[in-house]
Amino acid sequence: MNMQQSKLFIKNLVGKDLRISPQIKIPLEHYGTEYGGWSVPAGSVKEDSVVYSFGIGEDASWDLGLIAARDCTVHGFDPTPKSLEWVKNNISEPRMIIHSLALSHENGFIDLWLPANPDHVSASCRPSRNHSDVKLRVAAKTVTAIMGELGHDHVDILKMDIEGAEYPVIEGIIQDGSIARIGALLIEFHHWMPAFRLQDTKEALKKLEDSGFLPAWVSPSNHEVLFARKG
Repeated sequence: MNMQQSKLFIKNLVGKDLRISPQIKIPLEHYGTEYGGWSVPAGSVKEDSVVYSFGIGEDASWDLGLIAARDCTVHGFDPTPKSLEWVKNNISEPRMIIHSLALSHENGFIDLWLPANPDHVSASCRPSRNHSDVKLRVAAKTVTAIMGELGHDHVDILKMDIEGAEYPVIEGIIQDGSIARIGALLIEFHHWMPAFRLQDTKEALKKLEDSGFLPAWVSPSNHEVLFARKG
């Protein structure tokens, strides 16, 4: 057991984290760095596949790795200024199309609180001790609205690392039925952040299972999860 596994074991033992394990076994392909990498179902991405990546931050290694290997297009979404500046200075790949837009469970505008540490990039939909008093008001849209605007009737892979907004988004895609048009979901859960709870993730896992999705891959940190359709 390595150091990361030991820390996770202790957190699970004292109820400060949640142990998520793969429940279905399928062939996988992994793309990206140790920090920014994700696995996807093998063969699920082709040249004409529709891939949405919500939350770019300062690591697009998964997106760019997928593009290089599969010759596909990735639509990346991130409204935070620091991330957009990083993308502008570091990404020249034309098949990665960047949208300055937040993902939400409803269309309109949302407030995002910037991190207290200026070296960090990710903003959250809820304030906490990890965030400053500075907030941004940004445009936000649902998966259904984005698909409509981009002319897509399905999404093969949808990745979301959206700092806690995943919980209402999961509820939203279930309620409006758009989850039925998604092939696989890659979700980072943020119950470890002060503004969210273990129960939020437990409830999300149950809702996803009830909608036909089960964990097929889990990262070493136990926070990033690939959900594939069961059966």
